[in-house]
Amino acid sequence: DEAAKRRPGAEIVSVAAGHAREISDSEAFREGRLKRWICLDQDRESLAEISSRFPKDATVMPIARSVRELLEGAFEAEADLVYSAGLFDYLPDPVALKLLAVMWAWVRPGGRLVLANFADDSQERGYMEAFMDWWLLYRNEDQILALGHSVQDVDALFVFRDPSARTIWLELRRRSEP
Repeated sequence: DEAAKRRPGAEIVSVAAGHAREISDSEAFREGRLKRWICLDQDRESLAEISSRFPKDATVMPIARSVRELLEGAFEAEADLVYSAGLFDYLPDPVALKLLAVMWAWVRPGGRLVLANFADDSQERGYMEAFMDWWLLYRNEDQILALGHSVQDVDALFVFRDPSARTIWLELRRRSEP
């Protein structure tokens, strides 16, 4: 919604979109104020779910791409918001740094990049690993900040936790053109 306020007809790219349930919560989407919402994911079942939820909406574009394909340049975009809410906690630092650079290249002047990573001190970590066999690469604020500082031409950088303190967020803002 914020992207649509900054730029009418905003374009959004979600990396590792999953089912992209957040689309239905977007007022800008519901009001038709977005030009395009690209949902990238390697999981074709997730992309099929997105297609089934938005079957005739030309705004939502599910596209199959793996991290490897993205790193190899198999996708290019210009977007006002690029985000990934569930991928970076699977990526070791060298891959995370490369993917972050690729995603940052898609951000238009005045746009933003946002990513999330589970916090290394998350209380659920033991449960997730022991009972769910869900192993992530947890990071702390300094590690997320280091990812952000790896990117060039950043106008503003923010690191913060969600209200539950389980997830650390990185937001990068690109300077608007003069």
